[in-house]
Amino acid sequence: MKVDVLFIFHKNFKTCRRNLKTLRRLNEDLRVFALYGGPLSDANRARNVLQNLVDDFYVYKSEKDPHWKWKNGDQIVTEWFVDKGQYLEWETIFIMHWDMLILSPLQQLFFGLQPGEILLSGLRPVDTVSSWWPWAKPNNPDLESFKKLIDNEFN
Repeated sequence: MKVDVLFIFHKNFKTCRRNLKTLRRLNEDLRVFALYGGPLSDANRARNVLQNLVDDFYVYKSEKDPHWKWKNGDQIVTEWFVDKGQYLEWETIFIMHWDMLILSPLQQLFFGLQPGEILLSGLRPVDTVSSWWPWAKPNNPDLESFKKLIDNEFN
């Protein structure tokens, strides 16, 4: 199965460049679709820094503040898919965030992944992480809102 990358970033362009160079060195025929979610005023600089390392560059066009964009990455990915991703030819997408350092070929990392499957980095019950993971703290309003959404939408 051919794996391509959706590279999500919003800052630290030097780190992004270094991580993409490493990824490219280990995966010669890889296609990388960049998704920039930082300040719109930095979008052209981001494109210039990474242009020779990515096959496509998409800017999340909302003026929302960078913290919101970071916190709501799922919504940014959804907009990318609706605006751009659904029109690109790809078989499998690996969502790589800017601060991930990949040190093996993707085919080696995802060797068992079959068509129609999803591979998650980890899944744990909320109560096993709520003592140390900020997003899972018992009284986190975002967590409570998410639980209500899941209950209402999916029973």
